[in-house]
Amino acid sequence: MRKVMIADDEETILKGLRLLFKWQEYGLELVAEAMDGQEAVLKASMFRPDVILMDINMPKMNGLNAIREIKSLLPDSVFIIISGYDDFALVREALQLQVDDYLLKPIDFNELAETINRTLAENEHGHEKEKTMHKEELSSIGKMFAYIEDHLYKKLSLKELSEAFHFNPNYLSQYFKKKTGMNFSEYVASRRVEKAKAMLETTDMSIGDIAASVGIQDYRTFSKLFKRYTNQSPSLYRMGTHSLINDMHESVNKK
Repeated sequence: MRKVMIADDEETILKGLRLLFKWQEYGLELVAEAMDGQEAVLKASMFRPDVILMDINMPKMNGLNAIREIKSLLPDSVFIIISGYDDFALVREALQLQVDDYLLKPIDFNELAETINRTLAENEHGHEKEKTMHKEELSSIGKMFAYIEDHLYKKLSLKELSEAFHFNPNYLSQYFKKKTGMNFSEYVASRRVEKAKAMLETTDMSIGDIAASVGIQDYRTFSKLFKRYTNQSPSLYRMGTHSLINDMHESVNKK
């Protein structure tokens, strides 16, 4: 049995993986769970797992720093990131740490089993060429996602990214669907909305300027897209955010 540890601050994910994933059928044993980075480092040193499933955004110590410390203790262990869409900047940094793979939440059990078995096989059989190629691909994928994030202000196309990062367009299209559950255009649209939400929450920029900064010049098009992903207009979203902040300030002042 190969030993597995999970580190995630969401109890429902820990419980779901513990109870619903058929570990023994895949020759795996779940030996430890952790809900923050410090606990992950401690339990990794205690249980010395072969595979570590690591969330990134955790309290006390984030997953990236935990990976750095655990790698110094267990350099041969397999590290698989499990992350939400909003952790993108951290996922990009994780790829630079040369983790073995990453999975996006919600976790697909078949994909999890395939990923664990493949990464273990690469490590066990010393497939250095395959491992190197896979990590180079992950690095390119990470750079591509970073490029998208940094260029949301402009028009983006699958063809452009395929040529820039030397991927077959069909492969790239399938990769987006597999890893994000969305096609390329849906993924880009969702990232535009997420960036717009952050700007509505933290800046006083006009909605038109925010729309332009995420690559949408027409206000009506932006408003329609924003409402499709949030069920609110941009103006209502901003009003709700400001109202929540004011309520929090009032609550603090009363104390």
